[in-house]
Amino acid sequence: PGNTAGRLVQDMQRYIAADPGRRYDACVVLAGTNDLHLRVPLDRTMAHLRTLHALAEEGFGPGCAPVAVTVPPYGPQRDDDVARERAELNGALKEDCARRGVPVVDFAAALTVLEGAAAVQMYDGDGVHLTRAGYQLLADEVAQALDALPPRAAAA
Repeated sequence: PGNTAGRLVQDMQRYIAADPGRRYDACVVLAGTNDLHLRVPLDRTMAHLRTLHALAEEGFGPGCAPVAVTVPPYGPQRDDDVARERAELNGALKEDCARRGVPVVDFAAALTVLEGAAAVQMYDGDGVHLTRAGYQLLADEVAQALDALPPRAAAA
């Protein structure tokens, strides 16, 4: 598997340190899939997600809005052995972000409503990674969330 949320924290810290003057309007954070696969405890994954959101706000300049993305389900061509854990993680993520005012793209919900061929075409053959159509759906969902963001103080 790829990076866990904890590893992404380390990567983001290095990225920020390498160019501390870099500024962004938003930082989209989608992490946790590999944590589920590796059975990383929920509280540890949530702590790493909170840290990623905080790093986005602090490290990419005033006005950078973190945007959280729920962990997508596996595609219909793969046995989803972590569905319960994913639901718990996504629920905790949405609750935590609501408390902290971080917008959430519920990508899991956007994929879950698809059925049959429409669902299959979103996933690569492994049932985990997305196809071009899957990434386009993600981009469309993220674009809606970005469009809904209020103007930030840094933009003034």
